[in-house]
Amino acid sequence: MTILRCGDFPAPFADHEAASMAAGNGDTIRAVTAKTYAGQTIDVSALTGITVDDVVDGRYTIGLDTTAVYAMNLGDGFSMVGGTIKAAANRAIYVDAVGAYMDVDFYVEAGGAASMVWLANAGVLTMPRCRVRGDTHSTPEIFVTFTDSEVHLGDVCVDPNITLTLGMVYVYNGTSASITLNACGSPSGNLIRVRAGATITNLDIYGSYAPHLVDDDGTITAYAGDYNAYSTTDAGTENATFQDGGIADFQLDDRGYPLPTSPLFRAIHAGVQYGAGLDADGNPRQADGRQDIGPLQTQHDPRWDAILAGVYS
Repeated sequence: MTILRCGDFPAPFADHEAASMAAGNGDTIRAVTAKTYAGQTIDVSALTGITVDDVVDGRYTIGLDTTAVYAMNLGDGFSMVGGTIKAAANRAIYVDAVGAYMDVDFYVEAGGAASMVWLANAGVLTMPRCRVRGDTHSTPEIFVTFTDSEVHLGDVCVDPNITLTLGMVYVYNGTSASITLNACGSPSGNLIRVRAGATITNLDIYGSYAPHLVDDDGTITAYAGDYNAYSTTDAGTENATFQDGGIADFQLDDRGYPLPTSPLFRAIHAGVQYGAGLDADGNPRQADGRQDIGPLQTQHDPRWDAILAGVYS
């Protein structure tokens, strides 16, 4: 496999743009410096198996042009590990194939993007341990929008200051075979919205929280869920592990961490893990007693043992 180590390139190309344009199928692109893309749209849709990999200490930023409808058009097997994608584009990233993001921060600039990721044409998107950040005044409609595709999100959190007017995940139209949301949090918007006329064949939501868990105007053929906290849901069958009571009862701090008195805190029994083994900040999940719901958690502190013993007896 070819390793493209990105240094400085002549204008108008920046590190990863130049590397992407020079890449061949199966290449891995590794960052050396933090740079942003130039103004033109990046199209790597003809390439397969491209990995943008932050393996060095300095984290890089992919800055996407705000004038492009799709600032980055990705090919099959595109994956990104680490780093930040910063955009206010109409639809920042277009995926019509298999793609994956891991440990990536998505930063929404002031004014907001209509959609950070647009997934279509039977695409498959997997996103473990990602974070949606942004300017206090950012109000993007949605984080991931898709049609006729499937998406699997684990340990994905929207910062409390970001308001998603439609939701974290928006099923726009068509039939989506599988949607999985494990340990995801959207404190200021819907976790998932299903548009009228759209269909989800299988929807699984575990260990997640949002003021409105599911906003469903479409069709959900089969739904399963456990250990969720929410205010309202249209998903269907609930069970005793669900925590209903609304966002006011979630008791998050300004980072989105559940407070020790919150129903989110250590709500999952030990040995039951939803999402990845690390939370969105890279901290290991609880392994004893109980675990936290959501991508961000209050790490184990012996000072809370007595309190927890009384609250969760």
